[in-house]
Amino acid sequence: MFQDKKPAEVFSLSVFLKDELTSRGWEIVDLSYHCTLSEDRLQEIVNGSTIYMREAEALGYAFGVSPMLFLTIQHTWLRDKGQ
Repeated sequence: MFQDKKPAEVFSLSVFLKDELTSRGWEIVDLSYHCTLSEDRLQEIVNGSTIYMREAEALGYAFGVSPMLFLTIQHTWLRDKGQ
């Protein structure tokens, strides 16, 4: 039933994270403080690197949301781009 539905706008996890950081007034160092990921790894993710469940859980904890949000954004972006 919903297989044919497309989101109104598809954006990358990188764009989402940059927007979240900006809206909170955070830098990578602040995000690193709020989760268990290194600044280097977070920079890779913000630059477009693929995330995995452990990283999604850390981001979810830092932002106070479900880890599935990050995995879904990533999956939808990659699917939309045909990767």
